[in-house]
Amino acid sequence: MGTQKFEIYNQNNSVVEEAFSFLKANFNFSNVDKEYKSLALLSSNPKEGKTTIAINLSINFANGGVKTLLVDTDLRKPVGVKRLSGDVKKGLSNYLTENIKFEDVRMTSNIDNLDYMPCGSKVMNPSALLSSKAFEEFLKEVASKYELIIFDTPAITSVTDGYIVASKTDATILTVKAGEVKLPKLKRVKEQLEKANANVIGVILNRVEQSEYRKSFEAYDYFSDDSKFTKEIKKGKLASNK
Repeated sequence: MGTQKFEIYNQNNSVVEEAFSFLKANFNFSNVDKEYKSLALLSSNPKEGKTTIAINLSINFANGGVKTLLVDTDLRKPVGVKRLSGDVKKGLSNYLTENIKFEDVRMTSNIDNLDYMPCGSKVMNPSALLSSKAFEEFLKEVASKYELIIFDTPAITSVTDGYIVASKTDATILTVKAGEVKLPKLKRVKEQLEKANANVIGVILNRVEQSEYRKSFEAYDYFSDDSKFTKEIKKGKLASNK
């Protein structure tokens, strides 16, 4: 099977682009004295916007000239139900369990410098597979091919897969849906991540109400009638991460 290409969603939205440029800058600031080549994006619960963030952050790095690989490590869902994979049949799980080449399951994209690795076929014991020597060898291989690897993971309150991936990557960022997760729960998650030796470098507060955006950014005139931010809102282009 040859390398396939997929059409990744590119919003071309100046407000969203600026938000992810800011996020990328913060990641680079934390990376000044280190060499983070792998980043795990985690969330406490499903539907906190983690996958959307992983996609847009990958696009932003790729657009900046960084050779990037986005990897779907949610092996509990078959590849056919994933929105990025179309009719693809194989991916990460197949690469780890079958005698196939990386190029046979890696997908190119319509974004320069951005490739994608689907999750692959559903497996019986994802945690064991992600803990395996095969996965460690996969990490070594992709580190030699890419400047940055971003891992999209399943929610960590239901399964341990995300903790395992976080323990094997250079850095971890936790995604939190605004008003959804209470502080005590976040503290417990942080403690569990520390026990897993995950390097948590930050938290993303996602899906903030527009009124809260206003409080944070009105000093920069983003909400004047002629501002780019206001025009985007009026056009209905302000993204809602899902």
